[in-house]
Amino acid sequence: PQGGIEGRERPLTAAYRELREETGLTFDDVQLVRELPQWTTYVLPKEWTQGRRFVGQRQKWFLFSFKGTGLPDVGKAKDFEFEALDWVSPDWLAAHVIEFRRPIYAAVFKGFAGELKLKD
Repeated sequence: PQGGIEGRERPLTAAYRELREETGLTFDDVQLVRELPQWTTYVLPKEWTQGRRFVGQRQKWFLFSFKGTGLPDVGKAKDFEFEALDWVSPDWLAAHVIEFRRPIYAAVFKGFAGELKLKD
């Protein structure tokens, strides 16, 4: 999930809120593993920014582990942004994310390499 920080909301509070709104998962369903200390940014390709106010995004990343088994029920989500969830490997995700976000994902995976048991 991704979304904006509302007002004076702290990034971690926003992460839990977005997780609940977009997936239906609550604080009790997940365990915070680690927060990346740095913020990441990307700029959208020009064809994506025409007529829009925003030209990119600044992101704060958190790694959570799911305490449950199987797949979460996205039917509990408030925003209904997802039809279904699936567990995939970082390699699969990096290969399937939209191209302009790939450098961000590479940096995030590198930052969480120890927790994800990835080679640096």
